[in-house]
Parts: sequence; C-alpha cells; structure tokens
Amino acid sequence: MACVMSDAEATTSPLLTARDIQKIYQTEEKTLTVLSGTSLDIQSGDLLGIIGASGSGKSTLLHILGGLDRPQSGQIFFKGQDIFSQSNGYLEKFRNRSVGFVFQFFNLLSDFTAIENVAMPALIGNRDQKQAKKEAEHLLERVGLKERLHHKPGALSGGECQRVALARSLINKPDILLADEPTGNLDMDASESFMELVRELNRTVGQTFVIVTHSQKLAQSLDRTVLLKNGTISDVDRDIVL
Repeated sequence: MACVMSDAEATTSPLLTARDIQKIYQTEEKTLTVLSGTSLDIQSGDLLGIIGASGSGKSTLLHILGGLDRPQSGQIFFKGQDIFSQSNGYLEKFRNRSVGFVFQFFNLLSDFTAIENVAMPALIGNRDQKQAKKEAEHLLERVGLKERLHHKPGALSGGECQRVALARSLINKPDILLADEPTGNLDMDASESFMELVRELNRTVGQTFVIVTHSQKLAQSLDRTVLLKNGTISDVDRDIVL
C-alpha cells in the first residue's frame, strides 16, 4: 500500500484522513478489537464531533489521529502524507506544530503559571522565549484570562484551567485541534463558556476541531457528528439521542 497519496488525491484530499484503521489490545486472557477498519475524513475548518458508548474507542481513535498512538494496520494521512511512514523526527514535529491537544483533565503543569503552561509547546519547539511568552499572554487574554496570567493551576477554577489548556493547544498555530471530552470535568456554565470559545475560533479563524464527547448538547452544537460503534464510523444526524 502506498505511503504517499497520488498527486490527484493530495490535491483534493481532506486535511486529515484515517484509512482502514485497526487497533487491537491483547492481554493474556483475551483479544479486544477496538477499531476495525475505521475510516474518517476531516476537512480543513471542520467542527466535528465523535460520539459513541463508553469503551467504543473514541479516545483511542483521537490519539491515533494525533500521532500519540499507532494502529496495528491502516494509515493516517496529513496533507497527503502517511504520518507513520515518515523519517525519524517527523511525528514529534507533527505533534508539536500541526496538532493541538485538549484533554478532559487539563494536563497542566502544576508548578508553572498559566502563561508558562501556554508557552511550553512553543519553547519545546525551540521558539524564542520572549516571543513565546508574548503570544501566550495574547492567547490568555483572548480566552478571557487577562487577570490570571501568573496564577498556577491550583489557584484556578476548572473552567479557567480548561481555558489555559485551550490557549496552550493554540500556541503553535496548529492545523487541527483534537479535544478529548474537553467539557467532561466542567460544570454547565463553564462548559458553555468553553464551547463558545471553540465556536468563535472555528468561525473567525477557521480553526479545525475534532471533539470526542458524551454530551448530547455539545454534539448538537457542532457542524457534523459521527458515531463510533463496533469499531467503525458512521455519520449521524445532529439530533440523535445519545
């Protein structure tokens, strides 16, 4: 199987494509097939939700899309290139520069301030420290945390921590942002506020989002929703009852 799309495919291809992804977990007692030929196209500017029952493989798929995990078989194409078939160092750059991640439990560094947490991916990418801090400050102001720049996570609310995580995911201007249950640890007001930010970013700068969620309300607010069931993907109506 080709590791690079043809010129015609690359010209018309989505931003990110999962093609026939299979993921199997093997233990001494049993074999668990989580993804079985899963395929998905993500267009630039998409506001896409992935829903499904607990244990259906949503987070696994998200991690594979972002290059955090590898499938047993299948391919992930980013701008026409198979991310798992590139030379050494490609995946690290892909994760740092092309993809942003937001997780349910924030994954902030407790000993660092909000501005330091946001700047971290830029510093890991060897960007100028002064410029990284300046961009981090701008992003925190954009997500409504102008007065919380120098607070550490322990001094922030859950909603504020998730806003810091969102700002951090944007610091390297990623092509696509992958969010795993980003409102799952927030109350209703904080959830709605976070999603308002997501929709504003999608609308004003065309930021591409893929969001794994259990929330019916969140799923209905997105432009497109797909269902992961029995290891495969299917499009669903936004009014589906989860």
